[in-house]
Amino acid sequence: MIFMRCPRNQTDPTSNAGKKVWLFAVIFFVVMGCWLVPAPVQARQAADELYWEPVVALDRQLFPSLIVSTATMDPSDDGEDMEYFIGDPDGLIGAVVEDAPAGSTVKLVVKANRLMSQSSVRGSIDEPEEAYDIFPKINWKYDALLKSRQVQPMAVVMELFVNGESQGIKSETVTVRSLNDCPIFLMPTDKDGNPVEDESQAVEPGVDMSWMFAAYVNENHPWVDQILKEALQTGEVKAFTGYQSGDPNEVIRQVFAIWNVMQRRGMKYSSITTPSAVSPAVYAQHVRLFGDSLNAQQTNCIDGTVIFASVCRKIDILPYLVLIPGHAFFAFSLDPDQNRVVGLETTMMGDTNLAQYKSKKLSPEQLGKTIHTASWNSFVKALKAGTAELEKSVNRFQSDKPAGAEYQLISVDQARDMGILPLASD
Repeated sequence: MIFMRCPRNQTDPTSNAGKKVWLFAVIFFVVMGCWLVPAPVQARQAADELYWEPVVALDRQLFPSLIVSTATMDPSDDGEDMEYFIGDPDGLIGAVVEDAPAGSTVKLVVKANRLMSQSSVRGSIDEPEEAYDIFPKINWKYDALLKSRQVQPMAVVMELFVNGESQGIKSETVTVRSLNDCPIFLMPTDKDGNPVEDESQAVEPGVDMSWMFAAYVNENHPWVDQILKEALQTGEVKAFTGYQSGDPNEVIRQVFAIWNVMQRRGMKYSSITTPSAVSPAVYAQHVRLFGDSLNAQQTNCIDGTVIFASVCRKIDILPYLVLIPGHAFFAFSLDPDQNRVVGLETTMMGDTNLAQYKSKKLSPEQLGKTIHTASWNSFVKALKAGTAELEKSVNRFQSDKPAGAEYQLISVDQARDMGILPLASD
């Protein structure tokens, strides 16, 4: 059986999917002015007049997938650039305040709307000549976020108080993205904070967020148990035991049983990747939720990868999401120590139509053998194709260069350890 050794640094929480610091360090980087620079100072009516403006990170866009999947992560605490910061260091919504009186108390209130309850934060101004960033911890309505399946505009309204006196109400119109939109790359920016395509012109480099794909892996979905039940009914395996047998071939047979069920269900490949909206600063991709794919009987490369990762994680087989330029595929470990990893090209599921054999005049026993053989042969081809692609790209997964950002080996296990929650779906 073809196999490859898993790059050890790819299962470290400090690499790729395990880079917890990237998530909120990136958000903080955006909030602090790299992409959303407040109105210029010269726009003030007087040099000593208090100035404040609303700020919404990520190019004034809210990604429900990001907010929900990172909801329980511990707050970032890198100790940098926090001297003139009040509130939630991981906040997405807040304000920048300049020229508040020394020793004054400031309070920012973000008003309630359909996605959040009213939220506020209070702090003091020690250095009046410095710009302060004030970000309340937002009380999100997670049920509403999970129901956001179409792009919509929304007004975020906030009010600033200094020493108990209102400084007025201001608002920012934001774009609420679909839950299916997965943010995967933050564009590099030039000296003016504008996104640029050419890394050589960037002051701040682009940042990979492809670990967000792990949020779409949902090992808790009710249909996972149904798939496992159907797999047992086929007789391809007697039980799902993960690595208990100690036999790599038994692990492969368990994954094949899942493959066989997907083919029996008539799962087909369809390329749908276009997100609900476009941002020059944040690159995102449409990803079907687990239930969406099964209902539609269609998957693109990442959708199929997510399905297999969800079911395999449920049966304690360690799954990976493999990203290469323009493509994604599934990989799994043949042992619990993650020393041997094989790839599986899930887009090949639809290459074999098992339904065609049911119309032939075969006995039940002959039909069962024919379907098994056809499904197994297609699985072996997909296993060889995925593993070959994995071996070809293995050295690129370890690259720290910006050009290597399109090559990622994402451990779902490590993504869960770092706090990425699965997105619930019907």
